[in-house]
Amino acid sequence: MTGGDILSRIVARRRERLRGTGPDDGPLQGLDRELYARGRLGGDQIRAFPGPLICEVKRRSPSRGDIKANLNPLEQAKTYFRKGASAVSVLTEQDHFGGALADIVSVRRALPDLPILRKDFLLEPEDVAVSWNLGADAVLLIAGVLSFDALARLMEEARRFGLAALVEVHTREEVEKIRPLAPALVGINCRDLRTFQVDLLRPAELMDYVDWPAKIVFESGIFTREDALVARESGCSSLLVGEAAVRDPHCIPALAAVMSKASSDRGARPVPFWRYCARRRAHRVVAAGPGRARPLVKICGITNGEDALLAQDLGADILGLVYAESPRRAPEGLAREMAGLLSVPLVGVVVEGPEPAGFGANPANARGLEQARKDLEEGALAAIQFHGQSSGENISSLAWPAFKAVRPSSPQDARHLLSRCAGPRVLVDAYDRHRSGGTGTAVSEEVLAAVCDLFGERFRGALWLAGGLSPDTVGAVIERWHPELIDASSRLEERVGKKSGQLLESFFRALETG
Repeated sequence: MTGGDILSRIVARRRERLRGTGPDDGPLQGLDRELYARGRLGGDQIRAFPGPLICEVKRRSPSRGDIKANLNPLEQAKTYFRKGASAVSVLTEQDHFGGALADIVSVRRALPDLPILRKDFLLEPEDVAVSWNLGADAVLLIAGVLSFDALARLMEEARRFGLAALVEVHTREEVEKIRPLAPALVGINCRDLRTFQVDLLRPAELMDYVDWPAKIVFESGIFTREDALVARESGCSSLLVGEAAVRDPHCIPALAAVMSKASSDRGARPVPFWRYCARRRAHRVVAAGPGRARPLVKICGITNGEDALLAQDLGADILGLVYAESPRRAPEGLAREMAGLLSVPLVGVVVEGPEPAGFGANPANARGLEQARKDLEEGALAAIQFHGQSSGENISSLAWPAFKAVRPSSPQDARHLLSRCAGPRVLVDAYDRHRSGGTGTAVSEEVLAAVCDLFGERFRGALWLAGGLSPDTVGAVIERWHPELIDASSRLEERVGKKSGQLLESFFRALETG
């Protein structure tokens, strides 16, 4: 492993501590053994753990630095409990997260009925015994840092002490590792602990491979109601929320409300949009091999069934229908007509808020938005793509599933716009002062560089890119910017609103050969 591998550094330091002081660091942290408070979950309580929402007690992280350096674990846990958390995770790793074993004891003694998960990089069976002694009801076991035999031993030790074991995975390989053990509680971490990058679509990608009876916990990267909706759509029954809850416990009721509906909503949509995107991406990687898979492709501006079927047959993953005022506006009823004939999802493209030039709201756009919402509710659309000047901060209040399209005019504008958008993905389109999309213009390289830098700094997201994509340009764009999804429209037309079969074929051929 490289020096840049954050997980390796954390685990190496944990092993140093085990060699130096053993698994029980209590005396070194000023913890009197008489204050230990043993865990007490068992039987039905283990089966009920963890409930819809686990909130985490932590002071800092390697990716974010200090979150709340002066955090009082007991007061934080009490706040979580009052706000509606069903369990608390106490992060006890000292060197990178500022945790302490004493944090568990203080929470347990004051809140005897609140389930406690000890979150740490546990490596030895003795770690489990110490966790029980301190008062934990459950332990986190990370498949990525444990061999199969070590994981089996720690799971058995947890059973022996009556502790729930949350077994964490991040990759398909880790799911295969834990399959013979069939843990009843699986956490899918959106965060790659080697790089600390976050992808909110990772649980949806891995969910289908957990094919034994298990509760699934969605871990990391949750900040907004939209993030929780992605978790629910992925099929997860619980959330583990860290930084967002530490910084602003007022977010807890909204997150808990979303997840309390998880079981009743499961299967409500035949093809949940974000889950579809994650599966489709994974399928392309498996089929082509890592680093060789082409991006997902959205063909937008579809106005007729012939173009829709041709684009699908050539390899489109998503089709876009324009509901806003535009020469490419789809005929009313096209989504309902085509939904049953297509195997790929339809996305409705709308403009919400003032026009780009600042002339106020357009009544035709407002009517288009209402029709798109109706088609989404009826299942003809899988999601809505929002253009316009309105903020993407509370996009689920407008429609869901949904994502925001932004048109940054400069690198600074890119940072401003993307930082305000909720949800797992944002579509970056070319700036035009007068039009909201379909300009045939490419996004400037300066803006794209800023966008990619921001993804790295925020440790989350992937590039969805629109603007000026044609058979002649798409290969170079993919090679330079590595988008996860590309969105093409006007450069594939024989006339406005009508796709060219020849250009579509050339476009997909360029994708496969470029």
